[in-house]
Amino acid sequence: MLQELHIKNFGVIESMQLDFQPGFLAISGETGAGKSILLQAIAFVMGERADSDLIRTGAEEGSVLMVISAPKDQRVQTICEQIGVSYPSDGEFILRRSLHLSGKSRAHINDEPVTLKSLQSFTLATIHLVRQHASQQLFEEEFLLDQIDQYGGLKKLRESYQESFQLFREASRTLLELTTRVQNTRQQEEFLRYQFEELNRANLRIGEEEELEEVKQRLKNRVAITTASYEISETLSESDQSISNQLGKLLHTAEKTAHWDHSFHPIFLKLQETSQSLDEISREVIAYQQKLEGNPEELEQIEERLALISELKRKYRTDESGLVNLLEELQLKVGEI
Repeated sequence: MLQELHIKNFGVIESMQLDFQPGFLAISGETGAGKSILLQAIAFVMGERADSDLIRTGAEEGSVLMVISAPKDQRVQTICEQIGVSYPSDGEFILRRSLHLSGKSRAHINDEPVTLKSLQSFTLATIHLVRQHASQQLFEEEFLLDQIDQYGGLKKLRESYQESFQLFREASRTLLELTTRVQNTRQQEEFLRYQFEELNRANLRIGEEEELEEVKQRLKNRVAITTASYEISETLSESDQSISNQLGKLLHTAEKTAHWDHSFHPIFLKLQETSQSLDEISREVIAYQQKLEGNPEELEQIEERLALISELKRKYRTDESGLVNLLEELQLKVGEI
């Protein structure tokens, strides 16, 4: 209910105060008396956009203050909470709006500053202003539904439904968030298991890549190495003119010399040690040659293994040691799931 209206420097009105009593009230007058200005002032304080032309000539600022009593229903209380205005115990609201010549406008509800949008939201819920062309509202679905609810006394039921529907929407959002979180958790679990199984199958160990590179280098040069090792073996002991045969002759001569002259005996012993070392070297060369005769598919297997390690390093963006550490971390995470 509209209780008071204070207008200052608005239109042709310098200052005016109207007190409204309960019941029906009609304001009449001749054309140009200012009836429409009263409606303009009410629309202005309700938040309707206005320009500085509405300010009375000679004044720097115009203002309108309106006192209303609003029913204490859920809709009004909700809007008050949304715009940050306290709901008075007596349901009386003081709406005040001023307009400066610069075009700046200020609005207050119960002396609390509010934005123009907040003022419009509040007055839309508490005041019904019927002006020219207001019949256009009859074509608005929301207006018609509101009238039907009022006529049928269904406002409380509608408010209850709106509260329940709001709770339903919040519950639906929460359910969707939880469902999405569960799905993300499952996807993350599957991804962790996949990474763990992939690295676990690879059976990596630190230093393996370096060892395989060495073996690969040896196998790629197997022919040249084999040829060189046979040349060494021939020179050491396999040919008639081998170092071993020549050293054997020298050892025989040195033994006779040591028999004739005991001072030569240390030299004989050194030659004997050299001969023994040479025999050991020959045996090691032969053993080395036998290892070179390994599986002809070994090089292909090593290259496949190195390719796997290289692919894992690229995929997980880390080195061989990092892959081994990552496998341990994944094992802990999978164990915690």
